[in-house]
Amino acid sequence: MGKALVGLQHVLWAAGPHAGGTIVWGDCGAREAEAITAAWDYEARFAVPYDAVVDMSGLTFVEPRGFLVVERDMRRRLPILARRIRRQAIVRPRGMAGAIVAGFYPMLTPSFDWRLFDRAEDAYGWAFGADGARLVAELDAIVVAEREPAEDLSRLRQAVRESLDETLTLGAIARRVGRSARTLQRSLTQAGTTFRAETARLRVERARELLEQSELKVESIARAVGLRSPSSFTATFRAITGTTPSEYRKQRERA
Repeated sequence: MGKALVGLQHVLWAAGPHAGGTIVWGDCGAREAEAITAAWDYEARFAVPYDAVVDMSGLTFVEPRGFLVVERDMRRRLPILARRIRRQAIVRPRGMAGAIVAGFYPMLTPSFDWRLFDRAEDAYGWAFGADGARLVAELDAIVVAEREPAEDLSRLRQAVRESLDETLTLGAIARRVGRSARTLQRSLTQAGTTFRAETARLRVERARELLEQSELKVESIARAVGLRSPSSFTATFRAITGTTPSEYRKQRERA
């Protein structure tokens, strides 16, 4: 109680036995979603009933696998939360991420009192009353100190997504996002990843989408994501997914 757990792109906090929440920003992929959902077990320490805010106003992108991780975990938790939460405020982001968030909760049909907000101040005020403004200020101070590396990583990922069919280098991406290569390298190191790992993951992420949503041949998909050698494409795809592109497409067709 009275502490915060800071991740790469999230903060989980507990102001007291009846008040807590989650703040998420940047890109939410499977790895980040798994970290958040694992840490959510802390809610068992709250007294009953408790109030919560999930602030996703800083969310910029939701990867499909990240969405599935959160959906699966929330469905598992809902029967428990229904007995413990009094009210929960959700602060949605702008754009497509906001549309995903806005449609997500009604789909889950939670039985506790919950509401969507566009502004954090309104959400905290509804959930915590007079203490809301103080909590917003204290949590903002924590998030501001942590967001720069995550925002660098988010910008890097977006630039890579837009350039998958090109030969990618850290220096070229750094110029596109207006940062130095050294700064981006430091942010990658803090995130426990590398430029090579990020580009490979994003190439495979896009390849999965094309395998599922198009009838393009595997060789064409390889070229579209910047892995022009079929053998290199297959090796990279297998290393990340555990299967080959052709096997992956067959599995999705059978599902």
